Amino acid sequence: MPNENFKFNSVIEKYFGAAEIVEIPSEIDGVPVTKIGDCAFENCNTVKEIYIPNSVKEIGEYAFWDCRNLQKVHLPKFLKEISNDTFNDCCSLIEINIPDSVKKIDFQAFFGCHSLIEIYIPDSVEEIGENAFWNCRNLRKAYINIEKWSIEKLQKIFDLDDVKILPLVI
Repeated sequence: MPNENFKFNSVIEKYFGAAEIVEIPSEIDGVPVTKIGDCAFENCNTVKEIYIPNSVKEIGEYAFWDCRNLQKVHLPKFLKEISNDTFNDCCSLIEINIPDSVKKIDFQAFFGCHSLIEIYIPDSVEEIGENAFWNCRNLRKAYINIEKWSIEKLQKIFDLDDVKILPLVI
């Protein structure tokens, strides 16, 4: 993927390409890519699948907001946090694997991801923001360490009328 598709300074600040499959490079001009900035892929409706390299440790708020055709995301294995509204309104998102390194899933991180059917939340996650998985109309199963979270907290994370909470096998 040509480097001119990215505005960059160790942080991917903006994506200008039109590819359906995006592979973010681990470095550009010898400089490691360590972060995807706030709103970097906002409204990129051509992108269907994205590969984020392991050099990326942080993804900014609204980074993929309203990427309506985004179906699959390959997160880096050293990611620590999924920020506020990172995947908000990615209504075609069907597949995302949250790595064991993630400690926090922030407010409305997956709000409006209508095509998600199930999600595995690793035991490494210590904090989940309110409405993180709200308005995910087709989300039916959430695998999570149920001993860690009260029913009151789960009600603020998921729409429990539709989602079946299943124990995470550790």
